Amino acid sequence: MGIKYHISDDGRPARCRASKRACPKGPHFLSQGEAQEYLDNNMDESIQRQKKFKQLSTNTVEQELKNKKSKTNKILELSKRKATGFNYEVFMANNYARTKNLNNVMIRNEETGKWNTSTFAEKRLSKEEAQKLYKNAARAVKEAYGADTDTKSAIKVIYYDNPESGNIFVQTGSNQTLDGISVNKNEFRIVEIKRTHKNGAQLEEHLVSIGSNGEYSIEDSRLTDEVYSAVNNRNTYDNDKDSDILKIPPQEALRQFTRDYKTRGTDELVFTDKEGKPYVIDMSQSEEDCIQDLSNAGITAQIKIRTNQSTNRMDNASIQRFKNNQNNLFSGEVDKEGNITVSQIDKNKIRETGKSKKFIRFGEFRTKFSPEEWKTLSGDTKINVKDLSYFRPILSGDIKIREGATPISRLW
Repeated sequence: MGIKYHISDDGRPARCRASKRACPKGPHFLSQGEAQEYLDNNMDESIQRQKKFKQLSTNTVEQELKNKKSKTNKILELSKRKATGFNYEVFMANNYARTKNLNNVMIRNEETGKWNTSTFAEKRLSKEEAQKLYKNAARAVKEAYGADTDTKSAIKVIYYDNPESGNIFVQTGSNQTLDGISVNKNEFRIVEIKRTHKNGAQLEEHLVSIGSNGEYSIEDSRLTDEVYSAVNNRNTYDNDKDSDILKIPPQEALRQFTRDYKTRGTDELVFTDKEGKPYVIDMSQSEEDCIQDLSNAGITAQIKIRTNQSTNRMDNASIQRFKNNQNNLFSGEVDKEGNITVSQIDKNKIRETGKSKKFIRFGEFRTKFSPEEWKTLSGDTKINVKDLSYFRPILSGDIKIREGATPISRLW
């Protein structure tokens, strides 16, 4: 049976995922375009425009996180989760769930693995009711991401109205999943959450290969033609910057963002406007419409190659690339055993790298020495090329509200 579309409860075209029984939702359509045309002919124009950017809260992220008594902060406290950005995700997920009248919450304690089922519940759940909610959440996660998905680590918070309705929002967080799944009887929608105001958020990552002469290469079916060409026609040697920004127009960077997340099945993007207020954009519409909506919301993006995170052990290509860097990173020769001395390294290329634990790097190569250890080394101390590691290039970027963008609340 081919893919069909219907109008979801919040008035948007949505993929129909009913498989075991007939879907109870209104008319069905063979394409998203047909569903949208039906909406266009049956909805007031002003309502259509406002539905493009559905507001989740009049509060900003910062306002709610400063209020220690807020529901967001209480959920964070109970979760004991310390992951970067989880506080923003809870704020936006909580408000997303609230707009769907999912005001009860089950929260997983990351330290103990136990679930809090009473703090945010209209009535205390029985063990059977809590298990039913979790099973419904796990079923949705597996349907969205596959039967092999580790639901135990992926499911962080479950928002619900009552245990019997089947209406839940699952806040997820793992390498296998995006940030949430909205479940309504026969339908689920995958949700990605991005804090786009201020410094913005990171884009999807794509692994880039680098050859012995410093040439980049990438093979990934998700890439747009422009991004693919920009990477595969790029050459670098020492990668001594944290990131290499590609000259790709913002509109095309938004296209890459859209393609990445549509490929992963994203139906809705929850983001923040210039003021830090959360809104939703429908990502199940066409690529061009997504890009237009993102742009109209004041969002921009840039693509870059990051060279400051993960490292790999030296292989033949990286060793040859190191030797090809003679007279750039270091002077003189690499001896027969594969050594150079500290004094051979260009001092202008030496700097610290790392967050919690610091190391010395020069160009794309990281030594095993901490800054304190480096200070004690004499100029004739030998460093073997095989004892180095190199920074693995990652195609990524960021997405954020552009300078001068108008807050969405002032657009109408």
